Amino acid sequence: MSETVLSIDGVTFAGDEITVFPVDSFSWSASDGLVESLKTLTVLRAVNDLSPLLVVLFQSGESRGASLTCVDESGNQRLRLDLTDATVTSYAVTGGGTGDPLEEFTLQAGTVEMTCSDSFALIE
Repeated sequence: MSETVLSIDGVTFAGDEITVFPVDSFSWSASDGLVESLKTLTVLRAVNDLSPLLVVLFQSGESRGASLTCVDESGNQRLRLDLTDATVTSYAVTGGGTGDPLEEFTLQAGTVEMTCSDSFALIE
């Protein structure tokens, strides 16, 4: 089974550091050559017991390192986005088609490094 997860440096829950937030979908794109938009990552995921941590990060405006990793069914990393100075700049909860609440939030980064298999790009 393929999997996408987000990790945010220094996030703790019940005294333990959180290693990953499961991700349902994400968007990282740019239009019209706007490099600044390549520093914005939007994430959609199911609301769970970790959700209040994202609200606290949004309210605090703290910047942290973060990474989004996509792996395939064999466990091979297909894509990784490493973000420096990432700040949660928006947060919303919506109803999903199944009735389960979903949260959508945006991370704005100072820089993003993209790795696909053996190649990479740095967006500054």
